[in-house]
This record gives sequence, C-alpha cells and structure tokens, in this order.
Amino acid sequence: MILYKFVTAQRAINILNSGFVRFSQLAALNDPFESFPQAEGFVTREFAFKIFDIALSHKDILNNLIEETYQRMYNDLSPEQKELLDFQGYKIIAKKIVDAELAKRNTTLDDLLRTLLETNSETLLATMKQQVITSIANNICVLSLSTAKSNPLMWSHYADSHRGVAIGFNSQDPFFSKALRVQYRIERPKVDLFPIPEEEQEKLKLAEAILATKNISWHYEEEYRLLNATVLLQKNPANNPSGFPIFVATFPTLSLQHVIFGCSTPEDYKKRIIEIIVAKYPAATMSEAILDTQTFQINFKP
Repeated sequence: MILYKFVTAQRAINILNSGFVRFSQLAALNDPFESFPQAEGFVTREFAFKIFDIALSHKDILNNLIEETYQRMYNDLSPEQKELLDFQGYKIIAKKIVDAELAKRNTTLDDLLRTLLETNSETLLATMKQQVITSIANNICVLSLSTAKSNPLMWSHYADSHRGVAIGFNSQDPFFSKALRVQYRIERPKVDLFPIPEEEQEKLKLAEAILATKNISWHYEEEYRLLNATVLLQKNPANNPSGFPIFVATFPTLSLQHVIFGCSTPEDYKKRIIEIIVAKYPAATMSEAILDTQTFQINFKP
C-alpha cells in the first residue's frame, strides 16, 4: 500500500531535496477537536495524589514546579511592576512570604501542599486535566498521510487546487509501518487515560481513540497517521507563520515509491521535481493526474 502526502509543488521540492517530512503538533492541525476526546475519569483524585507523592519524593520535580509557579505569578505582574522588580528579586520576596506563612502555621511546605490538594481537589483536577490535554496537543506530532489519491477534494484542499503533488511512501517500510488508520465516528470517543494500560493492544486502542479518531465528515481523507513526540524529532529553525515550531524527521530514501503530479502542476515545477527524483530517488516512479472526460473521476498516466 502507498501512503500519499499531498503538498504544494514548492513544498514537494523542499521535501525531496532535504529528505525531511514535517510532523505537526495536534494543536497545529485544521480540526479543533484534535486530541480532545470526551474524558470521563480523565484525571482521578487518586491519580492526582499519586503524582503529588512522586513529586514530593523527587525534590528536583517539586523545585521545578515551584519555579514554574513563581514564573507564572511574575508573568501576571503589570509592566510597571516588572520595571521595579526583576524575576530573581520577585522570587526572593515570594519565598520569604511563603517561609513566613509556613512558620506562622507551624507546618512544612509538603504538608501545606497536601492540605491545599485535599481542600481544592476539584479545581486542581480540572487544572491537571487541562494541562494533560494541552501537553498532548503541543508535544505529540503527527504525519498525516492518505490513500485517497483519486479524491478531487484531497487535491483541492491539500495540493494547491490540483497544482501540487502527491508524494507516495511505501507503507511496508519500517519508518511508515506503524501508521495508524484514522477511525471516523459520529460521536467523540470516551476515554479513561489513567491508569495507562499495560497490554500493548490496549495501549494501541487508547492511542487510536485520542490521536486517530475524527468526525465522520472527514472520512473522504482516508487518513493514516504516523505518530511521534517533539522530543524525538529535529526542530527546524525556520520560522512558521502559524506560530508553531516546525519538527521534522528524515525518511528513508528507498521508502519513496511514487510521485503524482496534479492535473494543473506547472511545467517548471514538474521539471525541477523530476530532476530531483532522477538524481536522488532512482527507485521511485512517477505519474500525472488526468481528468476523465466523461465522469468526475481522476485518472493517472505514467
């Protein structure tokens, strides 16, 4: 099976020249429901206390949380207040206030935090839930591919209104072999993220529910998704107009199996792409999309 990446002609040149494909954060995709399943028991009270105990047993984790809290509090100050006090000065004052409050209550920071967690558990759980969702959306990336090479909508929406290119990769190549087939549903999936299941099959079902389920209106895309994490990818220094960092990975040269030119791909772009393919991807074949003269079908010729 060939999995296609529909792109503009210029982006095809960039991909083929560099050997990189981009993985996009879920938050950067064009569906606002991405990574946002119906979550029942998403973060339980028991799980929150477990995370809290882990944090207390690793002082570096706790210190980082405290540092982040101070930073958020400082960021909320007005520009005028920040002119009077830099972050380090603010942190010193804040720590003195906390130490004084602990002495006044005759307690420790660990006990105070546990009391706050117990008395404000619902608010904290809601915050943790949102943080988990945000973390997934910003740190999990996908490479969106498709088998719908004949669908006019794919060419219109993702390949510059048929002026672009569909780059086809071999799904059996180890790099692409773990791509998940997107499931299309009328209702959003309900998941219980915690505890993380131990069985691999159950982990796969959870990943599919969160990361590879879309509304049925997207079914025309026939999408497959290759998942990755930002920490495992290369960060491209190029600026992205959307504001999201660009993360890329190198695909194997031999995984490139087929390239299709759109029915309106400009000739100069075709020439440049053909030159790159001949020079760098000798195993790849090429074809051109042709509009059927009697139906709404897209045909292909070598």
